[in-house]
Order: sequence, then C-alpha cells, then structure tokens
Amino acid sequence: MLMLKLIGQMNLQKKITMLLVLTIFIPLTLFGYLFYQSSNQFVADRTNQETIQLLHLVNQNVNRLLNEYEAQLKSVYENEDVILPLSQINRQSALEEAM
Repeated sequence: MLMLKLIGQMNLQKKITMLLVLTIFIPLTLFGYLFYQSSNQFVADRTNQETIQLLHLVNQNVNRLLNEYEAQLKSVYENEDVILPLSQINRQSALEEAM
C-alpha cells in the first residue's frame, strides 16, 4: 500500500525511468547469473578433464621409467661379469666377519 502511494506521487518521467531500469536490470541480472552458472560448470568440467589427462600422462611416464629401471636391473643381474665379482666380494666379507 505504501509502495503504491509512493509510485502514485512520482511524476511520469520518474515512473518511466523506473520501468526502464526494471525491464533492463532484471533480465540482465538473470542473464548474468545464468551465464555465471554455466561458465562455472564449464570450468569445473574442463578442470576435471585436464586433471584426469594429466594424471594419465604422469602414470604413463612413471610406468615407462619403472620399466626402464627394471630392464637395467635385469641386465645387471643377467651379466655374469658383474655377478661373479660381487659374489666373491660377498663371500670374502662373510669369511672376514666369521673370523
């Protein structure tokens, strides 16, 4: 009731100005809110996709490095020129500890 009295006391220029502000401001605010929500969801989805892709690449790199280390260790274990001297050193240190 008070609002109607205030509007009734306003001149025509103020009424038209208020009407224009309301017809522009409310849709613009609604559009801005909807755009914010869709952009926020897009950024969240994109971030999740990029994170999954990054983790997949890191996993591939770690697996590749581990496979390389494993191959290098196998080449050492299978190399008789390395194994024989190491086993002799091991036997000598065991004999020295026993004495």
